Amino acid sequence: MDSRKLLTILGAIFTVIGAIVLTIGIALFVSTNQKYAAGETVQAQIDRIDVYRTRNGTGSNSSTSTNYDVYVSYEYDGKSYDDVLLNSYDGSMYEGEQLELLVDPEHPGNVAVPGFATMTLAGFGGSGALCLVTGLSLLIVPRVRRRRIGNLKQTGKRLDATVQEVTVLNNRTFNGVPGRQVRCTYEEGGQNYRFTSACAYWPVEDALHAGDHIDVYVNPNDYAKNYVDIPSADRLPSSKTYIDL
Repeated sequence: MDSRKLLTILGAIFTVIGAIVLTIGIALFVSTNQKYAAGETVQAQIDRIDVYRTRNGTGSNSSTSTNYDVYVSYEYDGKSYDDVLLNSYDGSMYEGEQLELLVDPEHPGNVAVPGFATMTLAGFGGSGALCLVTGLSLLIVPRVRRRRIGNLKQTGKRLDATVQEVTVLNNRTFNGVPGRQVRCTYEEGGQNYRFTSACAYWPVEDALHAGDHIDVYVNPNDYAKNYVDIPSADRLPSSKTYIDL
């Protein structure tokens, strides 16, 4: 698959998921605020806290998480409510503890800890916003970069530089592929200029070697604004998808 299409697909997926999760968070925040808008409270007691574990994932990637269900009892408007599942838990809770909870006057069997709406918004909204920003970045940043490179190729100055080395960046990976940067030099008027390419996530060293010539496009007035034109990953005879960012 073409790397541009892959980034577009990933960006669209993250954007849609982020928008959905963010919308859910906002809807829950509004709904919860409306439900407990009257601000009525009850004094409740924690009757029991059930602890259970769930396994997430399979095989070597699986993990175990601990979950807590808190059940409370209270009286409201002369009626007793027992064994009511609370909507949240924190590590300071204990059986027999007295709590002040918000109660829904129309449905007194629903109670919530103060600030629950804000916590819901922070959880869903934060996750949704993160996915949304990630998705938009994958959609927008590559396009902006390609436009900048296109302008530099059209209006800039082309230099015939010499490859010094291809550096493998094991601390920067994408899809399990370490990043590569091409370092090259160009001499002009007795001055030696050094350039470094953007990070490419494919084995550039299979196509470029020390001593090879490579095009570098620069702003004639500022060589710090440059683009090292490394060959495309599409030149490799491989079915694996590589990313050139």
